Parts: sequence; C-alpha cells; structure tokens
Amino acid sequence: MKKQEYQGDGGLSIWRIDWNLKKKLAGILALAEGQNGKITVDEVENTLKKTDFSQEQMNLVCDYLLSMKMAVVGQTDRRNGKRG
Repeated sequence: MKKQEYQGDGGLSIWRIDWNLKKKLAGILALAEGQNGKITVDEVENTLKKTDFSQEQMNLVCDYLLSMKMAVVGQTDRRNGKRG
C-alpha cells in the first residue's frame, strides 16, 4: 500500500487510500463468493498486484477472507510452513 504524506487536505488522501482498499477487499470477497467460497492465493495477489503490500499484509488479507468463511487455497500456514 502506498504511503502518502499528509498534504493538508483534511485527510482526503488517507480516505482515498482507505476507500480503494475497501473496494479491493470487497472485489476479492465477491470473487471468492462467486467461486463457491474459494479463492487462490495467486488470485488474491493478482488483484492486489498494483499495491506494494508486504507479505505480512497479504497474509492479513487472507486472514480477513478466512474470517469471512472463505477458503484460501495455497495459503501458507505460518505455524508449520505447509501450504493449504
């Protein structure tokens, strides 16, 4: 995610970043729902490829999808290093 410095716009720059992220998350969730509740890690990464998310942030997106009862195929289980 691109970081922007405060530009004295009353927080609009931060709001735009937040809004874009919400739109992307909603799109990823809709994609998973349209695929019977399943999405691959590659699909998540391709959707977010124009962001500069760290691996930790990508994992948080996958965790969000899991919390919404979606199956994330290929998600690395960080506890044992296996891919699911």
